[in-house]
Amino acid sequence: MYGKNGSSIREVMKNKEKIRASFSVASQTAKVTAIVRDKVSMKVEKVLNFWVEDMNRKRLSLFITLYYYFI
Repeated sequence: MYGKNGSSIREVMKNKEKIRASFSVASQTAKVTAIVRDKVSMKVEKVLNFWVEDMNRKRLSLFITLYYYFI
């Protein structure tokens, strides 16, 4: 069932009240953290990520590429 072992599902169902109780306590004590990010930083990060993925697809070493770029 659900691609999981039947005994695991039975154990969860047996303890469902305890599991639900632990989530109700956690939601009241959990803190929400928001990180404000600069749009320019996000754009640079996306472009850099695209470049790294492109280097990986081309099977080029990032170290050697950066070495030649900064020399």
